[in-house]
Parts: sequence; structure tokens; C-alpha cells
Amino acid sequence: MPPLPPCPAAVRAAFQVFCIAIIAALLEIGQFVQFIIGGRCDLINELIVNATKVAPAVAKALGGDDQCFDVVATLDTGCWTLFAASVVSLLVGQLVMRTCHKALRERTAAQGGDAGGRRESVEGASEADKVAYLLRVEDEQRERNPSKCRNSIRGLCLKLSNIFTSLGFLISEDLTPEEIAKRRAAGKS
Repeated sequence: MPPLPPCPAAVRAAFQVFCIAIIAALLEIGQFVQFIIGGRCDLINELIVNATKVAPAVAKALGGDDQCFDVVATLDTGCWTLFAASVVSLLVGQLVMRTCHKALRERTAAQGGDAGGRRESVEGASEADKVAYLLRVEDEQRERNPSKCRNSIRGLCLKLSNIFTSLGFLISEDLTPEEIAKRRAAGKS
């Protein structure tokens, strides 16, 4: 039996864990190395300090570093792109999941079902069903009264999708294949 493909939510979570691991490694790698080295370099460090005092050329060659072994971790420009992508992934993922959840509730209601499996009365229901009902009611109230922040994020996502569609990275369902080919040709010239 072939292995199952990874869940998109798990991939997104792994991506964010990777970013957090990079930050933790950046903050702790120097201390970790010093812990492993311990006092093994003390004599060498003393010799280096004395040599840099006597011969300025040695200090210049070492670049001002007076330790026998040291690790310095830095973030290059690619890491900032990675962190920004992680934040965008988180925000877009949340937006897509909530939008899909709402669409499923609306479709269920349109097909004559009870939107989200809600019961009119929770009397006699198990504790888990009561909690699930209250969470659904809260979710529906949030959908009816979206915050300014949520509206601005939706607007930003729509603007970004329009930009990516115009550049040919995303395909809008509204466009015909001829319009898509025209936009791609216009973007290349």
C-alpha cells in the first residue's frame, strides 16, 4: 500500500515549526557550543589573548576574535523571506479554512440540512454535543459580524490574488483560456 500524501495542514505546521527551530538555533547555538567545549580551550584562549597583545598582526589576522573555537549564526536575506512566507501561509490557511467551513454550512443549509448539524434543543444531548453546539453558534455569530481586521485581511488577500492572477501565477475561474494566454503573453513582453 503506497503511503498517504501529507496533509496540507501538517505541511503548513511543519513549515512554521521549521522557522521556530531556526530562530531557536540562532539564539542558542553559541551557548551550546561553549557548553560542549567547556574548559578545554582555556589555555589556548590565554595564548591567543597574549599573542594579540604582543603582535598586532595576529589580532588583525584573527579579526578581533580571541577564542579558539566560536560559532556565530546570522540570518541572511532568504530567512526573512521564509519568515514572511510562514506568516502569509498561516493567515491564508486560516482564511481558506474558515471560508470553506462557511461554504459547507451554507451548502448544507441550501440542501435542506440543518446548517452544521445544529439541534434546535440541546436538552438531553451529551456534554460534547452541547459544547459543539455552542462553538458552532459562536462561529456563526463571528461570520455574521466580521471584525475590521478580518475584513482588511480578506481585502488584502483578494488584492494579492488579483495581482498574482494578472501576472499569470494563479488562474481565475472567471477567465477563458484565451484571456489567460493573453495575460501570460502580456506579462512576458
